[in-house]
Amino acid sequence: MIREILINPDKKLRRISQAVDLTTLGTAKMKKLICDMKETMLVKDGLGLAAPQIDVPLRIITINTKDGVIVFINPEIIQKSIGKESEEEGCLSVPGIYAKVKRSKKILLKVCLEDGESAEIEAKGLMARVFQHEIDHLDGVLFIDKQLKKLCMILEKNKRIKVVYFGSAEFSLPILKALVQNFSVLACVTEQDKPAQRGNKVSATPVKLFANEQALLCLQPEKVKNNSDLFNRLKSLKADVFVVAAYGKILPAEILNMPRLACLNVHPSLLPYYRGASPIQTALLNGDVETGVSIIVMDEGMDSGDVLWQEKVLLDKSENYNFLSERLSLLAAEILVKNLPNYISGLINPQKQDDSAVSFCQKIEKQDGRVNWQDSAEEIYNQLRAYSDWPGLYTLFKGQKLDIIKAEVVFEDLEEPVGKIIKKDGRVVVVCGKGLLALNVLKLAGRKEVKIVDFLNGQRDFVGTVLE
Repeated sequence: MIREILINPDKKLRRISQAVDLTTLGTAKMKKLICDMKETMLVKDGLGLAAPQIDVPLRIITINTKDGVIVFINPEIIQKSIGKESEEEGCLSVPGIYAKVKRSKKILLKVCLEDGESAEIEAKGLMARVFQHEIDHLDGVLFIDKQLKKLCMILEKNKRIKVVYFGSAEFSLPILKALVQNFSVLACVTEQDKPAQRGNKVSATPVKLFANEQALLCLQPEKVKNNSDLFNRLKSLKADVFVVAAYGKILPAEILNMPRLACLNVHPSLLPYYRGASPIQTALLNGDVETGVSIIVMDEGMDSGDVLWQEKVLLDKSENYNFLSERLSLLAAEILVKNLPNYISGLINPQKQDDSAVSFCQKIEKQDGRVNWQDSAEEIYNQLRAYSDWPGLYTLFKGQKLDIIKAEVVFEDLEEPVGKIIKKDGRVVVVCGKGLLALNVLKLAGRKEVKIVDFLNGQRDFVGTVLE
């Protein structure tokens, strides 16, 4: 489970953590905590993570090493080199802030590993820096404490930058949080409250909920075009920039041209690729090996404005929409906070997009989640990844909607009808146009999601059926 990371100035980050009782290492509670820390660190794309950052005041850290993510329990620095060096650091709990910190080049640590074994570890260079940074967290110390005066001056200067934010979806939220922490956000504009996907309960957007928590002005216009009230309200704010991320409405020229400098858009693709409404889903559907984030100066076209900054990320075959969307949102927040002051100062020159390389993506519809078993198993698996948030991946069984929650590709072909469910090597698989799709977790309409073994207990005629 991905845990929420505490953000400075949360007072919980200043607690001194307690040593772990080593007799608890084999318990289910401790195993889950360690698993959650690893997953959270990878999703947030960090080099390290300390338990206090997820509101657990225990002396546990995870480090992303060349051998993978390793957990260190009750770490203690027993020796430091005299030689020190200054390098730039950042922190998941202090998003968008970077500063040079002087630390020992080499350290010797005494730790307990995940299996309960004690060890001494020598770390140098980057790893020594990461260990020292994370152990500071265990003692309630943040890296900004070491450069507080300089960072206060930077923050004070950034707080003069006036921003109006347009956003609605979950993707928008990390970006808004980073802007609020680092700049002067005058108002948020978000979509109106609407019924949730399931049931008739009316729900507010994540942006509105956060804006209310922070006592920010929140506007929810029914329309943005030819809306004189909205126009006058926004104009009175005299913002330097508007920032737009997954707002959900097209902004007219009168609003695009309103801020002192520009209206900027956060787009989760490497423009000019995947202009349009579903860039994250499309990258996953196509099985791309990389994607990224683009920050552009908005014009009246569809994601056609000049590019200010771009950053690539490599994709893992196990990533789905929910995972990738959060990763790209956090990346966008980071690069926006880091580069916006330079843009305001005129130090960044926009670059035109290559119109010869443009590609577009379409709005996702509910029926897009239905499986066509004539497709390859890999294509169907990519559907599952792309539509993990909505509309999901589904087929029909006995005329009822059957959601496929978890599945895997088996690269093997069988001389069986496409769509037929068979047992092979202890697994339940569906024959596809090419390859097999192994079913792991399913959900029949009106029922709870269950593992395949439990599903078979309730649907004994499932194996042998040919799915529609």
